[in-house]
Amino acid sequence: MTTTTEDELSRKYFFYHQDGLLDIFIGLGILMAGLSFWAGMFWMAGAWVAILMPTWIAARKSITYRRAVDEDPQLEQNNRYPLVMAVLVGLVLMGVLVGVVFTLGSENLPSLRTWLSSYIHLVIGLGIALFLMITAAVMRIPRFTIYAGLVAAVFAAGQWLGWVFWMSMSLSGGLMALLGIAVLIRFILQHPLISE
Repeated sequence: MTTTTEDELSRKYFFYHQDGLLDIFIGLGILMAGLSFWAGMFWMAGAWVAILMPTWIAARKSITYRRAVDEDPQLEQNNRYPLVMAVLVGLVLMGVLVGVVFTLGSENLPSLRTWLSSYIHLVIGLGIALFLMITAAVMRIPRFTIYAGLVAAVFAAGQWLGWVFWMSMSLSGGLMALLGIAVLIRFILQHPLISE
């Protein structure tokens, strides 16, 4: 494929999610963030997005672009792009604000520190579930609502069983990636390779 063709395909399939690759890479990102916390490398938790992004793009080129896709995924792209960007910027700003408030609050308010140490599972689980619900609503991916429920259930179970929060994080990310693999297998079976 020429560079122009790949650029056109990249724009055309920017919001495409029927291949399950988005599910897999978000799940892997959550899984690897949990494992980073387990290893004591907290700074690596956010770095996995930058590490996995090129792999996701390469997977889309080798899997999605090379398969016959019946519908035209570009039809709603112009309407959703500004909304998606606004939500992403909002989530980043909200994350920074929450981080600053918790950092400052835990220093000045011992009761907040105690509450956070008691309910860290629920705080992190609800944060991830909220992110998945917003993704489901903005990108119109109903299965992400199921993932949000799955994440909330795993973190609630972790709270009840007394797990360390990274265990719930790794488990929910791994389950999401496995379900994404099932979506990918269905996509591959339904869309054969385009003959060149």
